[in-house]
Order: sequence, then C-alpha cells, then structure tokens
Amino acid sequence: MDPCSEPTGLREAPTSSSNLKLLVVVLGDHDKQNERRAAIQQLDPRFHEPITPTDTSILSQPIAKLIENVHSGELTPLTVLTVLTAYTKKALAAHAQTNCLSEILVESAQRWANSSKFSAENLKEKRNLESLPLAGGPVSLKDTVGVEGYDSCIGYSAWVGKPFPRHSALVRLLLDAGAVPFVKTTIPITNQPYNKGYSPGGSSGGEAALLAYGGSRVGVGTDVAGSVRVPAHYCGVYSIRSSAQRFLKAGNATSMPGQEGVSPVYSPMARTLDDLDTFWQAVMSMKPWKYDPRNDPGLSGTGLNLAAQLLLADGGKVAIKPVRFGEFNDPGMVQAMRMFSLPRPQYPLLLGGDGGWDFILTVPNALPAVPHGGMKDGWKSCGYTFLWNLLDYSAGVMPIMHVNSVLDRLAPRFAPRNAIEKGAYDPVSMSGLPVGVQVIGRRLEELKVMEGMKIIEGLLTKEGIQYEGIKI
Repeated sequence: MDPCSEPTGLREAPTSSSNLKLLVVVLGDHDKQNERRAAIQQLDPRFHEPITPTDTSILSQPIAKLIENVHSGELTPLTVLTVLTAYTKKALAAHAQTNCLSEILVESAQRWANSSKFSAENLKEKRNLESLPLAGGPVSLKDTVGVEGYDSCIGYSAWVGKPFPRHSALVRLLLDAGAVPFVKTTIPITNQPYNKGYSPGGSSGGEAALLAYGGSRVGVGTDVAGSVRVPAHYCGVYSIRSSAQRFLKAGNATSMPGQEGVSPVYSPMARTLDDLDTFWQAVMSMKPWKYDPRNDPGLSGTGLNLAAQLLLADGGKVAIKPVRFGEFNDPGMVQAMRMFSLPRPQYPLLLGGDGGWDFILTVPNALPAVPHGGMKDGWKSCGYTFLWNLLDYSAGVMPIMHVNSVLDRLAPRFAPRNAIEKGAYDPVSMSGLPVGVQVIGRRLEELKVMEGMKIIEGLLTKEGIQYEGIKI
C-alpha cells in the first residue's frame, strides 16, 4: 500500500502474530498520512486563504513570463514569494481533490524563493541572467526525486521517516538554475482530475494530476514504460520521454537499482507545450553533465567467468519445472499474430533506410483514462509506449481532444475480442476524459519531437481545434 494514499475504510486490527507485518505497514501508512496532513495544517495561514484574482493572474502566466519578470526586476524576492503562495494555494486545492501531493516542501521553498540571487542588484549582470534560466519558477517533483530533509517513500512503508541526507543531482541543478521546488507528487493511488473514479495513470500520476489542475506549470516525472506519457495522455497535459541520461537521475530514490537494460529516465512534464519547451531548454542550458559525470563501468571479467561456470555446471541444462505453462487462447492475440505473419511489402522500404520519415505518430495508449484497477486488463496496451523505451527513443505526448459519448460510441456490430474490449472502454462514463497523441523521434531528438508537437498544435489551431484543459 502506498503510504501517501488516504485510507478508504476501516480495517480490522491484526489478531495474530502472523499479521504483525500488516500492522507495521498500516502504522507506517497512517504515520506518513498524518505527517503530510500536519505539514499542510502548519503552513502559514496565507496559504490556506481563498485564491484571489491576483493569484489567478499569476497561475495563468506561462512559466517563461514569470522567469522574464524576475530577470527584468519586475518580480523581486518578495514578489517571488507571492508567486510561490499562489501555486501553493492551487496545489493544496488540487491535492484535496486528487490526493496528488506526497511531500510539502513549502517551508524550504520560501527560503529558496527569498534568495538574494533574485535581487535587482544581482540580476544586473548578463552573466547572472544566463545562469538563472528558471529564476523564481515553481517546480513540482515526483516523489522519487531526492530532496534533502524529505522522504522519498515511493509507496514503501519501510521508507517512511528516512529523509534524504542531501539533494540529488537534479535538485542541485534546479536550485542553481533559480527554480523553486515546492511540492513532491504521488505515485498511485491518486484520483484523475476530470473524474475521481478514474486513474491519472502511473507511475507519475500525481505529477500529471497536479499539472492538469493548474497547481504547477512544470514538473519532473520518470518513465520506464510510459510513466510520464500515459499520465500525460490520461490527464491532458504535455510530456516528453527523454533519452537516457538527459535528465539527471543520480541521487534519487529507486526500487530498481542497477537496472540499465531499460533505464528509468527522468523527464519533464508541463501544463502547456510552451512551458515544456521552456523547461527543457533551461535544464539543458545548465549543462547537466557537470552535475553527474556518469561513466559506464566496463564488464567485469570475474563476473562473466563466474556466470559462465554457474550456467555450464550442469551442461547447460535449464530447469523449467517450477514454471507453470498454460494454453493461451486470447482471440485478440491470435488475430494480431495472423496480421503480423501476412506479407508486408512495405517492411523492406522501412528497413532499407530512413526513407525521409520525420516522426511516427501513435496513440499513447489504447484507452483514455481507465477506472481505478483497470490496468489489470489494460496493461497489454502499454506496448504503445514501452517500445520506445526499449529503443531509447525520444517520445512526446500532447492532448488533442476529449472523449465524446456520442461520436466515440462503439458500433452496434462490435464484438469484443479480448479482456480489454469486454468492458474497459465505456464512452458514456469516460465522456470528457482527455485523449492525446504520441510523437516519436529517434534517440536524443527531443527538440525535434517538440517541434513536431508544435507543428501538430499549429495545424489543429488552423482548423479551429484547440484543446481546453481544466480552467485555472
């Protein structure tokens, strides 16, 4: 159970020693929830006041405009705190609706926002303007990001009460760039901002829910199989899955240490495409490699020899008895295999060269947001995102439209072929949920992908189609 998830009902107290572990988990969950609740309640009263027209004006500004105002001297350290106040109010409102916050960093954020580096005297020199590309900009972070003095539980009760002793490389970069990290966001269980009965996706679901609600403009998530792209698709926000090592991961929490085959990558998320572009350019301008000069270790000869001896000790015989096999009769899989086996004359054309292809456009997922627990059947559709992780390709997601209960209804003759089709899709209950598109480029082509997203957005605008998210 995620210790940041609010309990949905009372549980029976454990009655035997065999339930001791359950008791420890429950107590850890409640301790973390109480700690978060107390952190919110103890905030200065101004953070609990209603959102004012001034706050709304601040929240409506692109992140680039806020940064520009700091650089111009229009926003001083005192007014940077005003920006922080507006975003904290909105983030708390988002949390009340979606359970999207895991850690409240506001006490530390006030110190960072009140820094002398935002003073007019310090910003007079062009050198200082260039070194603070995110000056005064509030940034939200997924719970995995290591922030000094705060937990990164990522759903583990055993990690409650174990604050990070130092900032991760990414946090140090953001602070040096002038950003103001102010909250950390949850992994599931979190509610979808458009419909509480649905999931915002995962595992960066809290980040997507906060952005969609307007409680942040830019944030950071992680992606190992679609974990920034699926939430962006479900919640109607923007994200780009960056190639490995573009956004720093050193010093952050992970439940998969040493996994390098398909590396979890830290990637930006944003409320608008312009915000995403601004955030990406700012982080790259800070030369991330200076914060984490990563060197891939060479293969260990000793390790290879040991592995070879273990595998060949019995003549290469592999035991499969513990593995249970069964007949797999999913009609959808049968149909897919039949399609894949048909002659495809265009394959040689695709494999023979780049053919002038700029991008690949796909859906991010077979479905819009699914009900809580819906991915038990819907996980098979993760191939739309996971493939690009395997290739380490750049892939962005942008919202296009909302589900329309009339236009998107199933045809009367439709016959379900698999578990997903038997009940996961319901255009009536899903009405109004966001629907996105995925834009894929090659490895390290994040800027090119974002240009492709801009082209798509521009073409839609010409057709009079403009995505409308939750109003601030």
